[in-house]
Amino acid sequence: MMQFRLGSYRLSKGPWVSVAMGPLLVGLALSRGVGLEINGVQPYALDQPRVPALLTPASGGAPLWVYSELHEQRLFAFDCFLDTGASRMVMSRSDRDALKLRATGQSVEDFGIAGTEHFDVSIPYRMYVGNSAANPADVKQFTHGIQCVLQLRRSDQNPLTALPKSLTGPLTSGLEGTGLSSQDLGDMLTEAVNIVGTPFLRNYVAILDPRPVVSALGAVIGMLGGGGGDAGGDGFGGLDKLLGQLEKSGSASASLGRMKVDLVPANRPYAATQIVVPLTMQNLEPKPVPVTKSDLPFVSNVVLSHGSRSARVSLLVDTGGGMSLLSSRVAQQLGVDLRRPQLTAFVQGVGKGGTELKGHWIGRATIPTTKGGPLVYNRLPFYIADIAGIDGTIGVNMLVPSVYMDMDMNKMMENPMGMLTSMKNGPMPFSRIVIDLPRQQLGLDPAQG
Repeated sequence: MMQFRLGSYRLSKGPWVSVAMGPLLVGLALSRGVGLEINGVQPYALDQPRVPALLTPASGGAPLWVYSELHEQRLFAFDCFLDTGASRMVMSRSDRDALKLRATGQSVEDFGIAGTEHFDVSIPYRMYVGNSAANPADVKQFTHGIQCVLQLRRSDQNPLTALPKSLTGPLTSGLEGTGLSSQDLGDMLTEAVNIVGTPFLRNYVAILDPRPVVSALGAVIGMLGGGGGDAGGDGFGGLDKLLGQLEKSGSASASLGRMKVDLVPANRPYAATQIVVPLTMQNLEPKPVPVTKSDLPFVSNVVLSHGSRSARVSLLVDTGGGMSLLSSRVAQQLGVDLRRPQLTAFVQGVGKGGTELKGHWIGRATIPTTKGGPLVYNRLPFYIADIAGIDGTIGVNMLVPSVYMDMDMNKMMENPMGMLTSMKNGPMPFSRIVIDLPRQQLGLDPAQG
């Protein structure tokens, strides 16, 4: 399973780091013989799709819940990444404990961006997933369900373990006199990563709308006097409006700057998209495992070009990945000098701790379609990672607004707002993204510049 998150700066977790970004619709062009030409994609997705979910006993009955002192009521739902790159369904250690999930005593191994990891196996449950705006206290808003055996994490990951000492040093040095240890800081930053993978998505269609990310950026830019957005006269109008909508919704997943996710049963029609990319479902785990699993979606016959060389590859569509990956074999086939990386990222995911990835800019990627003409990406960032059976991935940064920040950690600690001016932004290629695994296709509506 390919879900991973950035170990540095948390660029994929929220829009607050992107205040200084300019227009997000630059970089799209229609060309003769090409459906859509996309320029300027940056290494990191600004957001990844998330949805709330709840669990009930497999035989039926009331959902599992925890009592929230903050909300003074029972909460049933927990936040999840909606991950096409995950062949299984995964629960974090913290939410597993909070809901008192029962394990069978079995163990299962999984592999991902940071190597292999062992998990516990749950008894069967029924999981219901809601739209991103669903209220976590309203069970009636969770109607999309499947029966599943969950993969249970034995410990949640400390994000500081994904960073080298050159980056953690400036962070932990500021703890002197606070009474906090580096472990305390790590615990504060640790996030419960729950994953809704392809076992659910083989039965439902997910419709993503990244425009709320752009709306939030406009509001924050306006608040800081950068103009644009719906900022209002005092610069806070747009932000106040967004916060008011969030408070009114009471949603677990609909936070400031999150993309909207709507779910549709597989047998229900939806509005057709302008572009359709065919998908091929592949089983990377031929051996049986004691948890629920499903095949993963790939785009075949993607042509990568770099200088005078080219390679025809099959890329995994990975909405759980904030960046795109390429195997060292394919990179070498393209003539990439792996000894001279142009990018560096520290990531976490399945596997112990974190890992450092080196990246390169690849000249061109041409993605075949069955409707709307080929998609062409010019100068595209890929990080090098070797995972058995995978040529590479189409990360969320190729589908939604993306960013890149190149700034020394020590300088950032001295001047936190300085990181805003060091950012480069990519385009919002699509205003609507339809993940339709039941029909084996990826639907796309180009954003209108």
